[in-house]
Amino acid sequence: MAPVTQANDIMVKLDMLESQLKRIDLLDDQLKSLQEIVDRHEFKLKYPDFKQIGARYFYIENTSTQYWPTAASTCHEMGGYLAGIKDLDELEAISHYLMKNTWYWIGIRNVNIGEFKYSATGKQARFLKWGYGYPENYDSYNCVYLYNGLMYNYSCDSSNRFICQVDKDI
Repeated sequence: MAPVTQANDIMVKLDMLESQLKRIDLLDDQLKSLQEIVDRHEFKLKYPDFKQIGARYFYIENTSTQYWPTAASTCHEMGGYLAGIKDLDELEAISHYLMKNTWYWIGIRNVNIGEFKYSATGKQARFLKWGYGYPENYDSYNCVYLYNGLMYNYSCDSSNRFICQVDKDI
């Protein structure tokens, strides 16, 4: 076989390989896109009552009330945790879905007087937006609730509505 013909054959094969690689890349992109769709549907099946608020998913209990430990258990049974609030933007986004003049338990606890931690992670709460005069420094006021966009601590054996989150990230 002549060198020119051999070179042409190699070029044709390289072109075919390049074309096949492009098709593989396209199929890979399509597969990733389909996987994202499947993941979203699986998420909705696993957490049907959670809705996306901002970047995360939350469940807001607007009908029944529970004590803080019971609310934490209910969130856990749903596959989540009592919600910890990341920042002011998230607080405002969540507050939009809450009933006015209504208490909602969230996943922050007073583990030592003045030391508030996220119940999902055990880490120090980074964002706290207290109502005027709070937090109260009573031994029994260990659980935190939201009320009209502000945080308050109170006795965990009070029965309130509650907010769950899916993830542990706060």
